[in-house]
Amino acid sequence: MKAVSQSSGSAGANPVKSSFLSECVRVPLAQLVPLKTMLPSTKGSPKYQQILASVREVGLIEPPAIIPIPDRPGYFHILDGHLRVEALRELELLDVDCMLAAAEDTYTYNRRVARLGALQEHRMVMRAWERGVSPERIAAALGLGPGSVKSRFKLLTGICKEAVALLANTPCPAAVFPLLRKMNPIRQMEAVELMAGQHNFSAKFVQAILSATPKSERQQEPRARRSHASANSMARLQREIARLKTQTKTAEVGHGPDILKLTIARTYLTSLLANREVTDWLSLNRPDYLKEFRRIGGQHEAGVISQLGDQVSNVPVSRAL
Repeated sequence: MKAVSQSSGSAGANPVKSSFLSECVRVPLAQLVPLKTMLPSTKGSPKYQQILASVREVGLIEPPAIIPIPDRPGYFHILDGHLRVEALRELELLDVDCMLAAAEDTYTYNRRVARLGALQEHRMVMRAWERGVSPERIAAALGLGPGSVKSRFKLLTGICKEAVALLANTPCPAAVFPLLRKMNPIRQMEAVELMAGQHNFSAKFVQAILSATPKSERQQEPRARRSHASANSMARLQREIARLKTQTKTAEVGHGPDILKLTIARTYLTSLLANREVTDWLSLNRPDYLKEFRRIGGQHEAGVISQLGDQVSNVPVSRAL
């Protein structure tokens, strides 16, 4: 472990430039300055409570990422890990091991962070259980009840392997799998392909797919659990599907002009960021704004424009503006 005073040493003879030092540094929590303001409601969110429970039970797993503040020696901006740092402060710890950035790259780091999805969490829980960790200990580390952990053991029960493979690296929530379980394997594959094509992995979208699934493509429920929907329920369901179709058509009509407006706005923002005086002022007074502006301006314009296709080419510029 390197001390903070030693963290500015040479990166060595490695020809590949590293964004962070090869070893963590220990920094007092009082010297860490957040780049964004935490809302009062954040501490009550499930995500924060899960991080707090994990740090309390097993300690800090992933060090926060920090970068020195040029005009405040000994102090550092937090690039990633605001909730972890806040949890450590709530637990009344004094310092923390951090990854120290070797260069200012604050506007791209968070885009490289891979968040844990339901399938990754399922594999993590199963591996811990196979190695002898009790469900109670896993529940305490994840901030969940023992019943919730046991339900995660059965997350993939009734889901075909092909659907699981397609969902492996997607932000698919756990609430989707009980809905998929009500479909037969072929319909599961069709549903997953629809989700991937629309890049919509929400439970509401899967519920709509399930509602449109014919009875012949659903899993047969046990006779004791089988229920018959009333005429009112079917009418409400049909109205909901019609409303979703109307919203989809409305979004399709305005998609081209909206993307064109965003592209023009992004081009203007990129020209502003090319002005050194503007970026210097933002860096000193609004570093969080500068990070977001750079993130927006860093997108490849060709990749954005390619999404327009023929739809944008047929939209008059006067109408779009």
